[in-house]
Amino acid sequence: CHACIIDGVRLHMGKRFTFKHNDPESLEKNLERATKLANETGGGILVISEGVFGMRGEQGILKEIVDLKKKFQFRLLVDDAHGFGTLGKTGAGAGEEQKNNTQK
Repeated sequence: CHACIIDGVRLHMGKRFTFKHNDPESLEKNLERATKLANETGGGILVISEGVFGMRGEQGILKEIVDLKKKFQFRLLVDDAHGFGTLGKTGAGAGEEQKNNTQK
């Protein structure tokens, strides 16, 4: 993620977990940990990913992340600075390119 997002997460008082790059199994394991903690504390879960990783040009696994919403309750923030305007039929970004409905 961009530095400003990382800085914001570091300044947040809550617990944070990281998952391996574009690894849905790693994300699922961390969502299990986060869900347990959120249930104990009454907190919430925010998953952050990039739509397109700028240094590699590789797209994030948005479909796989959205699919995990069937099993876990979390909000999703997609930093699509490199995808918006360049990907998808209308330029709406990586979600449109991957034909995701990220409003689930």
